[in-house]
Amino acid sequence: MVTLLKVDKESLEYLKWISKAQLDHPNLYFILEIYQDQNSYQVIYEFFDGKSLLELVSEDNRLPLVQINLIMRQIISIISYLHSLNLIHGKI
Repeated sequence: MVTLLKVDKESLEYLKWISKAQLDHPNLYFILEIYQDQNSYQVIYEFFDGKSLLELVSEDNRLPLVQINLIMRQIISIISYLHSLNLIHGKI
């Protein structure tokens, strides 16, 4: 689960649109549900059994070049897929 602070009224509509957009990419996981309270949205994702990129980088001082290459290819593939749907990732 991820908690997002409410920034503006359009945020929830955008989150709902993303959850219904049927994004289908092997390196993306699905949004199962979105809940809201007075101050934030809770986004429920499908279960992911593995480490996040932040965890991988934090654990090891240096990742092997082969692993860095694989990670970068996956990131570029996701960004290309999102751009093909006229979506952008605002936190890169």
